[in-house]
Amino acid sequence: MSRSIAVLAAEALQITPDRVVAVARSASTRYRRYALTTGTTGKVRWIHHPDPELKTIQRWLARCLFSHLPVHDAAFAYRPGRSIADHARVHASRKYILRLDLRGFFPSIYDDDIQRFFSSPAAMQSLTLAIKGQLPIDDIALITDLCCRHGRLTIGAPTSPSLSNAICYQLDKRLEALMPADRVCYSRYCDDLYFSCNESDVLTEMPHRVSAVLGELESPARLYLNVKKTRHMSRKRRRTVTGLIITPEGSVSVGRQRRRQVRAAIHNIEKLAKEDRLSLAGTLAYVQNVEPEYLARLYAQFGAATIDRARYPTREQRASNASA
Repeated sequence: MSRSIAVLAAEALQITPDRVVAVARSASTRYRRYALTTGTTGKVRWIHHPDPELKTIQRWLARCLFSHLPVHDAAFAYRPGRSIADHARVHASRKYILRLDLRGFFPSIYDDDIQRFFSSPAAMQSLTLAIKGQLPIDDIALITDLCCRHGRLTIGAPTSPSLSNAICYQLDKRLEALMPADRVCYSRYCDDLYFSCNESDVLTEMPHRVSAVLGELESPARLYLNVKKTRHMSRKRRRTVTGLIITPEGSVSVGRQRRRQVRAAIHNIEKLAKEDRLSLAGTLAYVQNVEPEYLARLYAQFGAATIDRARYPTREQRASNASA
């Protein structure tokens, strides 16, 4: 016998089903807004962070339900075992790269998109397996209320990444089919669409073709391209994919500027504040994932002791506390 999402969430989170329903009904009022300024452009992006009670339920939905939903292989963001380096390598061997941006991605996915998606056979089948029973119609409205702020997905909710990936399955399928795979390679990283090929002028009309696909979609029905962020790249100019540099040889790199910053920080490691040491450790973890051969060169240049100190500052702090 099927049990409702409210009952399943309540059992997992040790609250009552009525409390889950109450949180869903008041979900739109449970967000705190704050501004995030991007480092490169200085543009302000508003983040809406759910309160602890709503966030706990959203995390349960993302982990126990949405993780079972089908996601297209072309989608790389928010997927365990996939990184931005993996995404960049998809296009690294191609001469020409096109980047398209979806305008206001999360807030462009509305409650009716979510309801339409969960009413589809694919979503129903996936969730039926996850909850070991049929998803009641009323639960679709409950899930929608729990995931939306004023009828839209929002930046900051734990459910937005996995849910948007699933809802965009048909979009990814349609875009991948625009050209044969041996001619054009397609991938999506959240709101960034990438196409690459080895033939000149093949990608020229792709923005118009993508716009046509967006206009035909039943769900999500309100996605549009931000034409100001369209970028055509070739080997004659610097090619970047999700912030990583594609070298002329077809490898993926963090870039010269990032490498210079890392070397400078290691040279001055004794003078770095605690926050800067932690930032350097994070950058080195990033370098290891993207360009491990450069990390090996740093070991050769500075020695294992110095690089390990830079990579593991908390280990050094624990040792210092133990000896105090």
